[in-house]
Amino acid sequence: MKPRDCPDCATAMRPIKVLDATHTATGSSPSAHFELAYAAPDAERSFFMRAIKQEGTLRAMLCPDCGRALLYAIPGA
Repeated sequence: MKPRDCPDCATAMRPIKVLDATHTATGSSPSAHFELAYAAPDAERSFFMRAIKQEGTLRAMLCPDCGRALLYAIPGA
């Protein structure tokens, strides 16, 4: 992903990873991190696997000066 300037303060933003730690192996503490993804607003869970078909992933950028974080959709990724 190309560097972008912050829309608030015009500082060059840097890529970051936003971690999803909602899944647990034993029900206690999070055991794995997953890449953020997105789906169509009308997407429904599949009958057999109960999964929602994702359309792509999300990438995040952070401004090191003002702290603004932005998410960008990457279709098909």
